[in-house]
Amino acid sequence: MTLTITVSGCPAGEHSAHIHENKSCEENGDAAGAHWIPNGEGLGSFTCDDAGQGTHTVKRGTDVWTVGGDPATDVTKYSIVVHAAADPNAGGRIGCGLIELE
Repeated sequence: MTLTITVSGCPAGEHSAHIHENKSCEENGDAAGAHWIPNGEGLGSFTCDDAGQGTHTVKRGTDVWTVGGDPATDVTKYSIVVHAAADPNAGGRIGCGLIELE
């Protein structure tokens, strides 16, 4: 499975993104809850350019992520949060989006 994160309005530089346990971006992203990291595999870091644009693509097997499959691996019930800095010290939440199937 391939997950592509596309962001705009992002401060230039390196950032991290994490899947979070709740499908909510309310309360400035705090309602997204804690990280959801199946099999200990995070999403990694990506770079936003000077125009505030960034794209990050992550591939995982269906034993880790599914779309509408097993509730234990179905990513459509979660959110993605973009953090102010790169891992391992990602810092505050600067963006949030719901995982949707295109």
